[in-house]
Amino acid sequence: MAVIGRALKKRNHRVTVFQLPDLQTRIEKEGLDFVAIQKPGYRIGELSEALARLGQMSGLKAFRATFQSARALSELIFNEGPTIVKNAKIDLLLIDQNEPTAAALAEFLKIPFISVSNALPINAEPDVPPSIVPWIYHPSILSRWRNRIGYQIMTLAIAPLQRLLNQHRKRWNLSPAPSPDDTFSRLAEICQMPKAFDFPRTRLPAWFHYTGPLRDDQGSAIEFPWDRLDGRPLIFASLGTLQTGKAWILQMIAKACEELPYQLVLCHAGALTREEVLRLPGRPVAVAFGPQRKLLAKAQLTITHAGLNTTLDSLNYGVPIVAIPITFEQPGIAARIQWTGTGTILEVKNLTADTIQAAILDVMGHSHFKEAAERLAKSINASGGVERAADIVEHVLRTGLPCLST
Repeated sequence: MAVIGRALKKRNHRVTVFQLPDLQTRIEKEGLDFVAIQKPGYRIGELSEALARLGQMSGLKAFRATFQSARALSELIFNEGPTIVKNAKIDLLLIDQNEPTAAALAEFLKIPFISVSNALPINAEPDVPPSIVPWIYHPSILSRWRNRIGYQIMTLAIAPLQRLLNQHRKRWNLSPAPSPDDTFSRLAEICQMPKAFDFPRTRLPAWFHYTGPLRDDQGSAIEFPWDRLDGRPLIFASLGTLQTGKAWILQMIAKACEELPYQLVLCHAGALTREEVLRLPGRPVAVAFGPQRKLLAKAQLTITHAGLNTTLDSLNYGVPIVAIPITFEQPGIAARIQWTGTGTILEVKNLTADTIQAAILDVMGHSHFKEAAERLAKSINASGGVERAADIVEHVLRTGLPCLST
């Protein structure tokens, strides 16, 4: 979202981010205006504490915690949003697909809005598995029935949130939204994936756009001990910024690479203490945060939790992947890695240093993984990225009409 904002700011638009006050410093460092949306008595630090707790969870427990946070955020937007957003004199809103109350707020205030899919698109389609499941696409009748059952289960799971949303919509005199798809923009939907990485789809709206990764060359510079790279083929490993409770996986990755002829760079996001880093097998280059894209430009393989950012950054440089999905939409992203042939998948419940090592040797030893990743890199480069996303936004601003993907 910040990258789109910077691109629009360069085109002489005023860009304001509405977020919890915890993120003010970070957003202002991105060069964007900030307006806090908060309830009376909110305490700075609540967000980081919630994210830390979430990092200790996986599976259903993580989903429940996420739903609780979504409910609290929905109430916050409903109660505080109208006055705050109206006072900011906004002409257009960019809203994450996963924030349906914000979409309702835009309708209530009669502000045009564009939906942005920062993770996997959650547009429902019977022929395509739901975004959070590890199922591979298949056109058979049996697979379509399986998908329908999956969507029904998801509908039941999010029913409390959907009821809350419709209570808000009713109070705002808006028509009910039976499903998440009913909350998406009818002007434009921006998806930060290349089309080639998604399963085959036939029912996306005419204003849906696969722009590819939303990236630019700005952002805070991150120091890295480049002098420690010794010339061996590079393996980059990261579990993202939320999975800080999974130190044992990072230690297992280090053990798997200990005797291999590759150099491991491990970004642990603070999951490991200094003492734990010193005890890692094989003495990898382990840092809390690193310049991910610069490292991936040098890498031969990525080991990741299958978060979309790390996955797309890897494929942008034609780097194949060993995916260890943990929760949220990561199993769905891993399924697309398998579908596109750009890597292989390991299940957390069966994870050992030996299985990780075998997966590394498999991907590094078979050229078809690298070739598939390079094909995805070409698709990403042809998708348009953030400049295309900014073009779409400006089309809607200029015309007030849907921006069609054709």
